[in-house]
Amino acid sequence: WALQRVEEIGVPVPHCLNIGLTEEHFRGAYIILEAASGVPLSHHTVSQAVRQQILREAGRYLKLIHSISLEGFGVLEIRKGRPLGAHQSWYEAIMEGLDETFTVIEYHRLLDQATLDWCRMRMDQLADVLPTEREGRLLHGDLNQSHIFANNNQAKLAGFIDFGCAWAGD
Repeated sequence: WALQRVEEIGVPVPHCLNIGLTEEHFRGAYIILEAASGVPLSHHTVSQAVRQQILREAGRYLKLIHSISLEGFGVLEIRKGRPLGAHQSWYEAIMEGLDETFTVIEYHRLLDQATLDWCRMRMDQLADVLPTEREGRLLHGDLNQSHIFANNNQAKLAGFIDFGCAWAGD
């Protein structure tokens, strides 16, 4: 859904050829896309100035992506025939799974207890600063330089890929 929606508003993405949400052909959901043009920015050998120009262009498109309103926050679920965030608030979406994460960090002693306690306290403070009455906005969910494609010989963005982790957020 996210890929099709951002394409509709002019964001360069590979065109979706087919989507399957049942196990009729494969063992799970699938999406078939046209090949993305260009190369991932992470593999692009351009000057720092050209890289910055491409990233500025990416920022302009991200502003468009973030203009898409969604009901709810967090991981997108298709309900009532449309995508909705799984949570009522941005705080709930961020906090989902955090206790489990802290437990893993504590079990493997990845942080000392004082630092872990500080992290827990800071996360609890988010409830006071995160907006509560706003609608969610479409977020890519996994944006990095391997998901931003640039044309080989030009200082031009070719497109974005991989909206599989899209979220409704702020």
